Amino acid sequence: MSISDYQSPVSELLAYGDCRNYKEWPNYVRELNLEEKHISELISMATDDELSQAGSDSQEVWSPVHAWRALGQLKAVEALEPLLGLLANRDDDWISGDFPTLCTLIGLEAIPYLEEFLADTSNNLYARIDAARSLEAISHQYPQTRQSNIAAIAGELEKFRDNDPTFNALLICELLDLQAVETIETIEQAFKENLVDTLITGYWEDIQVEFGLKTCDEVPNRRFSEKQKHASLFSSTRQTKSPKGFGSTQSNTKKKKSRKSSRKRKK
Repeated sequence: MSISDYQSPVSELLAYGDCRNYKEWPNYVRELNLEEKHISELISMATDDELSQAGSDSQEVWSPVHAWRALGQLKAVEALEPLLGLLANRDDDWISGDFPTLCTLIGLEAIPYLEEFLADTSNNLYARIDAARSLEAISHQYPQTRQSNIAAIAGELEKFRDNDPTFNALLICELLDLQAVETIETIEQAFKENLVDTLITGYWEDIQVEFGLKTCDEVPNRRFSEKQKHASLFSSTRQTKSPKGFGSTQSNTKKKKSRKSSRKRKK
């Protein structure tokens, strides 16, 4: 769609501008009186390549971000497939960072989509990890889903011999964040077969300390991973918090990868 094709109230998102200027997500539903009938047009805006590649100083370049956040607030399950398509095919830190909050807002109905995406080996490994991060976020918001979400993530780790070691390491990070000590045997086996990127996780002894299976005194030469150093410096906890209001401007789960930002949006 061209910019002129968008109709009010969806078209008003074209003027919301730089997302970094918002401490928290605006309540788009209330401010614009958005309803279910607007979902289709919001999906068009969220996936509009012309808008995402608009001038870096323009307000319009941010409108896809506002649109997918509005879709989350509307609990638009039908938006998940096209947004997962963005996650898979567009190198954009904004969709990656927002995805756990989006899925938490949409709720339990997001889980089957995330499980399918995570299990699909044709998807980029980092996008698959974003799906795992989203399952983790849902687990914190809906504790009754914790075991099934752990099972979905652990099920991918059980394929560690076929996985990239980076993917294995990032899956282990999610299981650590969920304190899924019941997966320890699979994790140990992946380490034993040298199929984990230890630059991400630290060594097997570090994992045991993280799970509380050993004390720091028992691992005197423990090498902290960058993630662990960051957590120590900022006294952060592992637990994912519920989105504030209608979602913060950053994902509440910790990013475990480095990817460049959208080509046009400023970092």
